[in-house]
Amino acid sequence: MPVELVRDLEWAASISEVLGSGLRGNPRQLKRFLNNLLLKHRSAKRRGVTLQLPVLAKLMALEEQHVSDFQRLYAWQLTAPGPIPELAAAESVNAPPADAAGEDPDEEHTAGSGEGGQSDRVPSARRSPGGRTRRPTDDQPEIAEEVRNWAGKSHITAWLRLDPPLREIDLRPYFTYSRDRLTLGVAVTRLPPRLQELLSKVQSEVAGARRGACGEIATLPAGDRLHLVEALVEMLIRRADSPAFVAALELAERAPDTVRPVCEALMRIPPAAIPVHHAGKAARLPGDNPAVASLLERWENSTAPGLAT
Repeated sequence: MPVELVRDLEWAASISEVLGSGLRGNPRQLKRFLNNLLLKHRSAKRRGVTLQLPVLAKLMALEEQHVSDFQRLYAWQLTAPGPIPELAAAESVNAPPADAAGEDPDEEHTAGSGEGGQSDRVPSARRSPGGRTRRPTDDQPEIAEEVRNWAGKSHITAWLRLDPPLREIDLRPYFTYSRDRLTLGVAVTRLPPRLQELLSKVQSEVAGARRGACGEIATLPAGDRLHLVEALVEMLIRRADSPAFVAALELAERAPDTVRPVCEALMRIPPAAIPVHHAGKAARLPGDNPAVASLLERWENSTAPGLAT
Protein backbone atom coordinates (compact mmCIF):
# COMPACT_ATOMS: atom_id res chain seq x y z
CA MET A 1 0.00 0.00 0.00
CA PRO A 2 1.11 3.63 -0.44
CA VAL A 3 3.02 4.93 2.58
CA GLU A 4 0.59 7.84 3.04
CA LEU A 5 -2.38 5.47 3.18
CA VAL A 6 -0.61 3.28 5.76
CA ARG A 7 -0.05 6.35 7.96
CA ASP A 8 -3.68 7.41 7.64
CA LEU A 9 -4.88 3.96 8.64
CA GLU A 10 -2.54 3.95 11.65
CA TRP A 11 -3.78 7.21 13.16
CA ALA A 12 -7.40 6.34 12.34
CA ALA A 13 -7.00 3.05 14.19
CA SER A 14 -5.41 4.81 17.18
CA ILE A 15 -8.53 6.89 17.87
CA SER A 16 -11.16 4.37 16.76
CA GLU A 17 -11.67 2.85 20.22
CA VAL A 18 -12.35 6.15 21.95
CA LEU A 19 -14.53 7.47 19.13
CA GLY A 20 -16.40 4.20 18.89
CA SER A 21 -17.37 4.26 22.57
CA GLY A 22 -18.08 8.00 22.67
CA LEU A 23 -20.00 8.33 19.42
CA ARG A 24 -21.43 4.78 19.67
CA GLY A 25 -20.55 4.07 16.06
CA ASN A 26 -22.94 6.71 14.71
CA PRO A 27 -21.85 7.08 11.06
CA ARG A 28 -23.09 10.67 10.75
CA GLN A 29 -21.15 11.83 13.83
CA LEU A 30 -18.03 9.95 12.76
CA LYS A 31 -18.17 11.55 9.30
CA ARG A 32 -18.66 14.99 10.86
CA PHE A 33 -15.66 14.43 13.14
CA LEU A 34 -13.42 13.44 10.23
CA ASN A 35 -14.59 16.35 8.10
CA ASN A 36 -13.88 18.75 10.97
CA LEU A 37 -10.46 17.19 11.50
CA LEU A 38 -9.44 17.56 7.85
CA LEU A 39 -10.85 21.10 7.66
CA LYS A 40 -8.71 22.21 10.62
CA HIS A 41 -5.64 20.48 9.21
CA ARG A 42 -6.03 22.19 5.83
CA SER A 43 -6.74 25.54 7.46
CA ALA A 44 -3.51 25.31 9.46
CA LYS A 45 -1.57 24.27 6.35
CA ARG A 46 -2.80 27.33 4.44
CA ARG A 47 -1.39 29.50 7.24
CA GLY A 48 1.97 27.79 7.16
CA VAL A 49 1.35 25.82 10.38
CA THR A 50 2.31 22.16 10.34
CA LEU A 51 0.03 19.92 12.41
CA GLN A 52 0.40 16.17 12.70
CA LEU A 53 -2.95 14.55 12.02
CA PRO A 54 -2.60 11.90 14.77
CA VAL A 55 -1.92 14.58 17.41
CA LEU A 56 -4.78 16.80 16.22
CA ALA A 57 -7.12 13.82 16.08
CA LYS A 58 -6.23 12.76 19.62
CA LEU A 59 -6.91 16.25 20.99
CA MET A 60 -10.17 16.51 19.07
CA ALA A 61 -11.27 13.11 20.40
CA LEU A 62 -10.96 14.45 23.95
CA GLU A 63 -12.67 17.72 23.05
CA GLU A 64 -15.53 15.90 21.31
CA GLN A 65 -16.40 13.69 24.27
CA HIS A 66 -15.12 15.24 27.51
CA VAL A 67 -15.15 19.03 27.31
CA SER A 68 -14.33 19.75 30.97
CA ASP A 69 -11.26 17.49 30.84
CA PHE A 70 -10.19 19.14 27.58
CA GLN A 71 -10.67 22.51 29.30
CA ARG A 72 -8.39 21.41 32.16
CA LEU A 73 -5.69 20.39 29.69
CA TYR A 74 -5.93 23.75 27.95
CA ALA A 75 -5.73 25.60 31.29
CA TRP A 76 -2.43 23.80 31.97
CA GLN A 77 -1.20 24.75 28.52
CA LEU A 78 -1.83 28.44 29.26
CA THR A 79 0.89 28.35 31.92
CA ALA A 80 3.38 26.25 29.92
CA PRO A 81 5.81 27.79 27.39
CA GLY A 82 6.01 24.49 25.49
CA PRO A 83 5.11 20.86 26.30
CA ILE A 84 2.71 20.57 29.26
CA PRO A 85 4.44 19.24 32.45
CA GLU A 86 1.12 18.07 33.92
CA LEU A 87 0.40 16.03 30.80
CA ALA A 88 3.82 14.40 31.00
CA ALA A 89 3.10 13.53 34.65
CA ALA A 90 -0.32 12.14 33.73
CA GLU A 91 1.21 9.94 31.02
CA SER A 92 3.76 8.62 33.54
CA VAL A 93 0.92 7.70 35.90
CA ASN A 94 -0.73 5.73 33.10
CA ALA A 95 2.42 4.13 31.69
CA PRO A 96 1.72 0.58 30.46
CA PRO A 97 2.92 -2.31 32.62
CA ALA A 98 6.53 -3.40 32.18
CA ASP A 99 5.50 -6.86 31.02
CA ALA A 100 3.56 -5.24 28.16
CA ALA A 101 6.95 -4.55 26.60
CA GLY A 102 8.02 -8.17 27.07
CA GLU A 103 9.61 -7.76 30.51
CA ASP A 104 8.91 -10.01 33.45
CA PRO A 105 7.97 -7.64 36.32
CA ASP A 106 9.23 -10.14 38.90
CA GLU A 107 12.52 -10.76 37.15
CA GLU A 108 15.76 -9.38 38.54
CA HIS A 109 18.59 -8.58 36.16
CA THR A 110 22.16 -9.69 36.79
CA ALA A 111 24.68 -6.86 36.74
CA GLY A 112 27.74 -8.94 37.54
CA SER A 113 29.40 -11.07 40.21
CA GLY A 114 29.91 -9.64 43.68
CA GLU A 115 31.79 -10.85 46.72
CA GLY A 116 31.55 -14.52 47.62
CA GLY A 117 30.63 -15.45 44.06
CA GLN A 118 27.14 -14.01 44.50
CA SER A 119 25.65 -12.14 41.60
CA ASP A 120 24.82 -8.49 42.11
CA ARG A 121 21.09 -8.27 41.55
CA VAL A 122 19.52 -5.10 40.20
CA PRO A 123 15.77 -4.99 40.88
CA SER A 124 13.62 -4.12 37.94
CA ALA A 125 11.18 -1.21 38.02
CA ARG A 126 8.64 -1.54 40.82
CA ARG A 127 4.97 -1.78 39.99
CA SER A 128 2.04 -0.04 41.58
CA PRO A 129 -0.93 -2.04 42.97
CA GLY A 130 -2.83 -1.21 39.75
CA GLY A 131 -0.21 -3.05 37.70
CA ARG A 132 1.48 0.02 36.26
CA THR A 133 5.21 0.39 36.12
CA ARG A 134 6.77 2.67 38.73
CA ARG A 135 10.29 3.88 38.90
CA PRO A 136 12.23 3.55 42.11
CA THR A 137 11.03 6.04 44.72
CA ASP A 138 14.14 8.22 44.45
CA ASP A 139 13.51 8.75 40.73
CA GLN A 140 9.72 9.04 40.85
CA PRO A 141 8.72 12.69 40.36
CA GLU A 142 6.14 14.09 42.72
CA ILE A 143 2.79 14.28 40.95
CA ALA A 144 0.20 16.82 42.04
CA GLU A 145 -3.04 15.42 43.41
CA GLU A 146 -5.00 17.36 40.80
CA VAL A 147 -3.06 15.67 38.00
CA ARG A 148 -3.43 12.25 39.63
CA ASN A 149 -7.20 12.71 39.93
CA TRP A 150 -7.48 13.83 36.31
CA ALA A 151 -5.34 10.98 35.02
CA GLY A 152 -7.19 8.48 37.21
CA LYS A 153 -10.51 8.86 35.38
CA SER A 154 -11.20 5.76 33.31
CA HIS A 155 -11.86 7.68 30.07
CA ILE A 156 -8.72 9.80 30.57
CA THR A 157 -6.68 6.66 31.21
CA ALA A 158 -7.90 5.23 27.89
CA TRP A 159 -7.21 8.53 26.12
CA LEU A 160 -3.69 8.93 27.55
CA ARG A 161 -2.72 5.47 26.30
CA LEU A 162 -3.72 6.26 22.74
CA ASP A 163 -0.90 6.86 20.27
CA PRO A 164 0.87 9.17 19.92
CA PRO A 165 2.18 10.18 23.37
CA LEU A 166 2.01 13.95 23.82
CA ARG A 167 4.45 14.63 26.66
CA GLU A 168 7.17 16.07 24.42
CA ILE A 169 4.93 17.91 21.96
CA ASP A 170 4.23 21.64 22.10
CA LEU A 171 0.45 21.64 21.78
CA ARG A 172 -0.05 25.40 21.56
CA PRO A 173 -0.58 25.48 17.77
CA TYR A 174 -2.92 22.48 18.03
CA PHE A 175 -5.15 24.24 20.56
CA THR A 176 -5.47 27.13 18.13
CA TYR A 177 -7.29 24.78 15.74
CA SER A 178 -8.91 22.46 18.29
CA ARG A 179 -10.83 24.42 20.90
CA ASP A 180 -14.37 24.75 19.60
CA ARG A 181 -15.98 24.27 23.02
CA LEU A 182 -13.55 26.08 25.33
CA THR A 183 -15.16 28.61 27.65
CA LEU A 184 -12.08 30.83 27.92
CA GLY A 185 -12.77 34.27 26.56
CA VAL A 186 -11.03 37.55 25.86
CA ALA A 187 -10.56 38.49 29.53
CA VAL A 188 -8.65 35.26 30.15
CA THR A 189 -6.28 35.65 27.22
CA ARG A 190 -5.42 39.19 28.36
CA LEU A 191 -4.14 37.97 31.74
CA PRO A 192 -0.37 37.73 32.27
CA PRO A 193 0.94 34.15 32.69
CA ARG A 194 1.15 34.28 36.51
CA LEU A 195 -2.51 35.29 36.77
CA GLN A 196 -3.53 32.66 34.21
CA GLU A 197 -1.79 30.08 36.38
CA LEU A 198 -3.71 31.26 39.46
CA LEU A 199 -6.95 31.22 37.46
CA SER A 200 -6.27 27.60 36.58
CA LYS A 201 -5.41 26.66 40.17
CA VAL A 202 -8.47 28.31 41.68
CA GLN A 203 -10.68 26.08 39.54
CA SER A 204 -9.01 22.89 40.70
CA GLU A 205 -11.20 19.91 41.57
CA VAL A 206 -8.98 19.40 44.64
CA ALA A 207 -10.42 21.49 47.49
CA GLY A 208 -7.04 22.11 49.15
CA ALA A 209 -5.45 23.39 45.95
CA ARG A 210 -8.47 25.57 45.22
CA ARG A 211 -8.47 27.16 48.67
CA GLY A 212 -4.73 27.73 48.53
CA ALA A 213 -5.17 29.59 45.26
CA CYS A 214 -7.99 31.66 46.80
CA GLY A 215 -5.58 32.66 49.56
CA GLU A 216 -2.94 33.71 47.03
CA ILE A 217 -5.46 35.73 45.03
CA ALA A 218 -6.66 37.49 48.18
CA THR A 219 -3.12 38.84 48.72
CA LEU A 220 -2.73 40.19 45.17
CA PRO A 221 -2.78 43.93 44.49
CA ALA A 222 -6.39 45.07 44.06
CA GLY A 223 -5.95 45.73 40.33
CA ASP A 224 -4.55 42.28 39.57
CA ARG A 225 -7.21 40.62 41.68
CA LEU A 226 -10.06 42.38 39.90
CA HIS A 227 -8.59 41.52 36.48
CA LEU A 228 -8.49 37.87 37.51
CA VAL A 229 -12.05 38.03 38.85
CA GLU A 230 -13.19 39.57 35.57
CA ALA A 231 -11.81 36.55 33.72
CA LEU A 232 -13.31 34.14 36.27
CA VAL A 233 -16.82 35.59 36.07
CA GLU A 234 -16.62 35.61 32.27
CA MET A 235 -16.06 31.86 32.41
CA LEU A 236 -18.81 31.53 35.02
CA ILE A 237 -21.38 33.34 32.87
CA ARG A 238 -20.50 31.24 29.83
CA ARG A 239 -20.93 28.00 31.74
CA ALA A 240 -22.44 27.94 35.24
CA ASP A 241 -21.81 24.23 35.82
CA SER A 242 -18.04 24.63 35.40
CA PRO A 243 -15.49 24.68 38.28
CA ALA A 244 -15.65 28.50 38.01
CA PHE A 245 -18.91 28.46 40.02
CA VAL A 246 -17.38 27.07 43.21
CA ALA A 247 -14.18 29.04 42.65
CA ALA A 248 -16.06 32.34 42.38
CA LEU A 249 -18.04 31.78 45.60
CA GLU A 250 -15.00 30.64 47.58
CA LEU A 251 -12.98 33.59 46.32
CA ALA A 252 -15.75 36.04 47.23
CA GLU A 253 -15.73 34.55 50.73
CA ARG A 254 -12.01 35.27 51.09
CA ALA A 255 -11.74 38.64 49.30
CA PRO A 256 -14.52 41.16 50.17
CA ASP A 257 -13.85 43.37 47.13
CA THR A 258 -14.78 40.49 44.82
CA VAL A 259 -18.24 39.93 46.35
CA ARG A 260 -20.05 42.44 44.15
CA PRO A 261 -18.66 41.37 40.74
CA VAL A 262 -19.23 37.69 41.60
CA CYS A 263 -22.83 38.27 42.72
CA GLU A 264 -23.55 40.46 39.71
CA ALA A 265 -22.29 37.68 37.45
CA LEU A 266 -24.47 35.12 39.23
CA MET A 267 -27.48 37.42 38.83
CA ARG A 268 -27.02 37.21 35.05
CA ILE A 269 -27.35 33.42 35.06
CA PRO A 270 -30.89 31.98 34.79
CA PRO A 271 -31.82 30.28 38.10
CA ALA A 272 -32.59 27.06 36.24
CA ALA A 273 -28.91 26.89 35.18
CA ILE A 274 -27.51 27.29 38.71
CA PRO A 275 -25.90 24.05 40.03
CA VAL A 276 -28.08 23.56 43.11
CA HIS A 277 -25.61 21.22 44.85
CA HIS A 278 -23.10 24.09 45.08
CA ALA A 279 -25.48 27.04 45.53
CA GLY A 280 -25.45 26.71 49.33
CA LYS A 281 -21.92 28.14 49.40
CA ALA A 282 -23.47 31.56 48.75
CA ALA A 283 -24.85 31.51 52.31
CA ARG A 284 -21.28 32.02 53.57
CA LEU A 285 -21.11 35.45 51.97
CA PRO A 286 -21.88 38.52 54.12
CA GLY A 287 -25.67 38.82 54.26
CA ASP A 288 -25.54 42.57 54.91
CA ASN A 289 -23.99 43.14 51.48
CA PRO A 290 -26.72 44.45 49.12
CA ALA A 291 -25.37 42.37 46.20
CA VAL A 292 -25.53 39.19 48.28
CA ALA A 293 -29.02 40.01 49.57
CA SER A 294 -30.29 40.58 46.02
CA LEU A 295 -28.79 37.31 44.81
CA LEU A 296 -30.24 35.25 47.65
CA GLU A 297 -33.64 36.89 47.21
CA ARG A 298 -33.60 36.02 43.50
CA TRP A 299 -32.77 32.40 44.24
CA GLU A 300 -35.28 32.17 47.09
CA ASN A 301 -38.10 33.36 44.83
CA SER A 302 -37.03 31.07 42.01
CA THR A 303 -39.10 28.17 40.75
CA ALA A 304 -35.95 26.22 39.82
CA PRO A 305 -36.19 22.81 41.55
CA GLY A 306 -34.33 22.85 44.89
CA LEU A 307 -32.79 26.29 44.49
CA ALA A 308 -35.13 28.15 46.89
CA THR A 309 -34.31 25.68 49.67
